Amino acid sequence: MPADSRATRLRSFLKAAVALVAINLAVLLALLVPIELIFGNWIRPMALRDLTRFSIPIAVSFEIDTSALYSGGPRNPIKYSRDAWGLRGSFASLADVDLITVGGSTTDQRYLDDLATWQAVAQRELEQKGRRLVVVNAGVDGQSTVGHAFNFRYWFPLLNGLHPKIVLFYLGANDVLRREDRAEYDESVDATSWRVRSATYQLIRLVRGNVRARSVGVVHGRMPPMAPSDFTEKGLLAEAEKTVLARQMTDDILSRIKELEQNVAAMGAVPIFMTQTAFAWNADRTTPRGLKNIVRVHGRTMNYADVAFLHQTLNRVLLGHCAEARLTCFDMANEVAFDVGDYYDFLHNTPRGAEKIGAYLAGRLAELDMTSIGLRK
Repeated sequence: MPADSRATRLRSFLKAAVALVAINLAVLLALLVPIELIFGNWIRPMALRDLTRFSIPIAVSFEIDTSALYSGGPRNPIKYSRDAWGLRGSFASLADVDLITVGGSTTDQRYLDDLATWQAVAQRELEQKGRRLVVVNAGVDGQSTVGHAFNFRYWFPLLNGLHPKIVLFYLGANDVLRREDRAEYDESVDATSWRVRSATYQLIRLVRGNVRARSVGVVHGRMPPMAPSDFTEKGLLAEAEKTVLARQMTDDILSRIKELEQNVAAMGAVPIFMTQTAFAWNADRTTPRGLKNIVRVHGRTMNYADVAFLHQTLNRVLLGHCAEARLTCFDMANEVAFDVGDYYDFLHNTPRGAEKIGAYLAGRLAELDMTSIGLRK
């Protein structure tokens, strides 16, 4: 075949291929534009129904068989429900809410019954102490302090009539376990970004996030039996590197905590912070200790003894900040003793663990002067 004939056929093939790609792109764009205009936020403000794109369940109620995770609790299958405002709890109207809890999956407690969450326990315990306090749960699976700030900008303003006197933050684990995909996740809750405006991107992010979560083993699941030999007090990071990283991490988180304080003040409420701990690592004041498992967080390869050091540092900085700023901070991580029966995985509590947290919280809240912040005795 002559060379000029082959060149002509190649040019014809390339033109056809380009035309085919262009047609497919045009069809895809024609389909995406109405989808984005209807479901995205390019020309309309955020609405409650949009919050589901940010892992905030709205008006859901379902049952889950948790027998593979733990035994105990008020019933099984457990009932998980979120109302039309995206909140867990029992109350007649938003005006009745006294205290709202903000946090990640350890606050949401996806696999605990509505009656077994530590919020429900705390409310019952307070009632037994003669303190009526309506406690609701605004925990969102996966949220860090970045997501908490999102709530105040785009979720809570949609809840007309919500005027809590207290906002309790139960935070730490998701900020400490900042994996490489965490920055992308945090960017996805910046409502000034095209990522937030785009319904298509949010769907892709949700699917990809679930795949990544399973690949690194952070989804809920029953942990295998653990032996003392599975834990270590020796981290993988050098002391100097670990100290610098802890300082950088806490400076970053503290800046967002201060922003959250301003958000709460603008709401007309007072903030309370409660420290966290875990089973895979300890965040109390004892020697840092954690599983030998390797994890990559904050761009570094470490084990959970290193994570324990980072989390303990965060808790100390948070307590110090509360003392300096005269804020209320409950050091639950150091004041409640947990054991293996209180967790069904490396981080999340069983009903027994939630019972301990709820009882502790009720006891600490009962010590406060409620009338000074406009609450009933």
